[in-house]
Amino acid sequence: MILHLSDDEKFIDDALEQFEACCPNNNKLIVGIAENDHQLKHVKTDHNMQVQKYNCKDYAVAVGNLEDYEFVVIHSLDLNKAKVICNASDKVKILWLIWGGGDVIGPLDYDIRECFDKNSIKLFFKNYSRNYLIYILKRIYHTTVLGDLFKKCLKDKDINKIIIESAIKKIKYCSTVVPKEYDIYRRKSRLFSSKCIPFNYSYIEKITANMQYELTGDNILVGNSGFYTLNHLSVFLTLKKYNNERKIIVPLNYGDKTYINELIKIGNKLFNNKFYPVLNFLAAEEYIKIILSCNIAIFNSTIQQAMGNIILCIYFGITVYLNCENPICSFLDELEIKYLDATKDLKKGIITFDKDTLQRNRQHIVEYYKRDNVFNRCKNMVNYILNE
Repeated sequence: MILHLSDDEKFIDDALEQFEACCPNNNKLIVGIAENDHQLKHVKTDHNMQVQKYNCKDYAVAVGNLEDYEFVVIHSLDLNKAKVICNASDKVKILWLIWGGGDVIGPLDYDIRECFDKNSIKLFFKNYSRNYLIYILKRIYHTTVLGDLFKKCLKDKDINKIIIESAIKKIKYCSTVVPKEYDIYRRKSRLFSSKCIPFNYSYIEKITANMQYELTGDNILVGNSGFYTLNHLSVFLTLKKYNNERKIIVPLNYGDKTYINELIKIGNKLFNNKFYPVLNFLAAEEYIKIILSCNIAIFNSTIQQAMGNIILCIYFGITVYLNCENPICSFLDELEIKYLDATKDLKKGIITFDKDTLQRNRQHIVEYYKRDNVFNRCKNMVNYILNE
């Protein structure tokens, strides 16, 4: 039996579909929740699935003895799941499916200097000047030699840090969204020594089922959410120079509320009635209509983020701009998918690819993410873990 530990998140059903195809009736899913009255929104499968509140006896009972499973799959590591695996014996095979920038914790976490550009740092400092000072002090305390000396003097033990680091050391296998992320995490910490195996949560036929992909407009999409890591302001300031009549569509229906409110003020000031923030959660069909009204999409993050949106944009034939520090870029290079640089090319003007280039991009993304290839990767991963 393969044990899966997850939260109520998107794509868990898609992952279970793949694992069931590889190992029929041999998967057990435990969905952790914060409160007993939580109603599942995303996980729909009822195949050998239990819903249990974290940090209670019933959750521990549901998990049972980890040595009884062929291996354990962690769908995004957090403190709750770290508590489950931190004391696992060396016999237990653990696979961590890493979701990206928002998923990494402890010694693998990103510093804001790695993922905020100068304009985002200024906004962050403006909105959270006191918090920024606290953040810097915490980084020194938790991640530097000087911090370790302070702890020894104070005889302070950061229990959560110990749990997370212990859990990371127990993980034998992992899969990152794009390969270069694995190299980044390896450089960040010697604790992270797991073997990386390719895996994708979903496949293109399912992601794009029943979708019409004909573009309907020439609007510009900026980002996919309201987080500082998308470095919106730098994009806004560049787009403002062109004084064009395109609508600037910015999804801001989740993220940092203070940052979102600041972006709305700035966007309205810079673009007036051409600024269209998306503030409410939309049905998939409505969100796709918005994307299809654009022929340019700009994602200015330096960390792997918005991968699902980027895949959709390439599939729909939209010209995509990316920050070239983003590990997604090397992945697209390997697939021979063309994109433009959000920090350099955008400053030269608003450019779109020709139809042939966009069509080739689409063919490459379909080939990589088609169902047969995605399921084969899952099968190969499972066989590798079981047979090692």
